[in-house]
Amino acid sequence: MQRNPIYLRFPDREAALTTGAALIGEETIEHLAADGWWEGIYWCIDDIGALYEPTGEVDEDGAPVMDELPGYHVNGLWCGPLESLPEALAAYRIDPDPPLRVWG
Repeated sequence: MQRNPIYLRFPDREAALTTGAALIGEETIEHLAADGWWEGIYWCIDDIGALYEPTGEVDEDGAPVMDELPGYHVNGLWCGPLESLPEALAAYRIDPDPPLRVWG
């Protein structure tokens, strides 16, 4: 079985929920489903939300200073060919190098 990691960045949580609702034929949803099937292809997601990266600076206690990255982040595993990823999701797909959070 193919397991393709996908990294999605939506403008905000509302955009992620609206896209998720449209994909399952609902008008609205309160949270993203953790997994499911799309036209015979299994998928699962990690609904992350905000992501932070170190600035390279440290605070007075020696802890790294972090900056919030723009957008609302969702990571996923798409268990089929990437060409079959719904266009509604492909529009938000990014290719972070390196990803800050990966499937383990």
